[in-house]
Amino acid sequence: MTFFCSLPFTTVDITWDQKVRPCCKFAPGIPIKSYFSSDAIRKVKQQLLDNIPPPQCQRCVTEEALTGHSMRVMTDPDKTREAEIRAANSADYFNITEALILTSNTCNLLCLPCRGNSYIRDIELSKIGLSKQIPLPQTSTICIDDIPNIDNLARVTLLGGEPFADRQTAALIDQLITSGLSQQIQIDLNTNLTLITRPVLLKLKENFKHVLIKGSIDGVGEFNDYLRYPSKWQQMTDAVTLIKELDMAMVIITTISNLSLIHYDDMIRWAEKNNIIDIFVAKVMEPKELQCDRLPAALKQQLLKKYTSLLESYTGIDRTRFLIQTCIKICSTPGCTDEEFTATHEWLTRHDQHRGTDYTALWPEFLND
Repeated sequence: MTFFCSLPFTTVDITWDQKVRPCCKFAPGIPIKSYFSSDAIRKVKQQLLDNIPPPQCQRCVTEEALTGHSMRVMTDPDKTREAEIRAANSADYFNITEALILTSNTCNLLCLPCRGNSYIRDIELSKIGLSKQIPLPQTSTICIDDIPNIDNLARVTLLGGEPFADRQTAALIDQLITSGLSQQIQIDLNTNLTLITRPVLLKLKENFKHVLIKGSIDGVGEFNDYLRYPSKWQQMTDAVTLIKELDMAMVIITTISNLSLIHYDDMIRWAEKNNIIDIFVAKVMEPKELQCDRLPAALKQQLLKKYTSLLESYTGIDRTRFLIQTCIKICSTPGCTDEEFTATHEWLTRHDQHRGTDYTALWPEFLND
């Protein structure tokens, strides 16, 4: 078995409390002051050099088994980084070329699958009795100078929350511009696309070597507005139009839940119509009530026929073909139990009572099963 990931050698993922890990799937984080001399990270790197999946990387192992897709797989598709690292052949090797920085849990949306990345979402979950954790606002105090050996830094990703709703994002952008590093850096921003403005995009385009907008969309129209409440679809499509007008790079990142799976074919068609070819997908793992496998067998069979037919008639790009195949794989698994489906109904109903929404009006399939 070959299992290798370049991230522990080349990437730092910095959380709001200044703990570092190779990526967002890795746990636990290590304080930034001791990360680069950590025996734990050195052991992980040696295991990867020996093609052994470290225990901390189990999330990617699981996701690859479920979908064939993971952070590890998409990181170094042509294995260029792997070749360089294996040539060095040392667990002490570091060449930090990429930094991901979680600026805060400030957000303007209450996305249904979200937990822990949005302060207002955590408050909502607590109010409706679906979480026992005490929500806390989290703001990063990280400075670019806190990251050692950044002469080769080529890419910075700013995460949230919602970066465009967060003052710390603006502060970090200004730091990169003032330092002069921005001219050698690609900056990526993971955003829900609801707060993008022309002046901000122009500032990024004029000061950074390259800009990549990673837009989070889980459905089309009112389906997306429900899943990513209280977003407005028009705001998001306007943002997509503006990004394309300014000739900036963009990818769409989607999560597949039991709700979004039902109309994911609309998402595929919308992306094709708008000439968006870079779409990445992840399955909802938490909360369990939204896991994409949590659908009755009869409904899964209906969806299986739909996506099988879509694949048979599809003549486009391989990445979209992969998305359809992922849907087929999900629909080919056994259906959930009556108890599990009832729990999902109850979980969604609590949200509807609190928000004044009605999931059954959008997904009548849930009532028929």
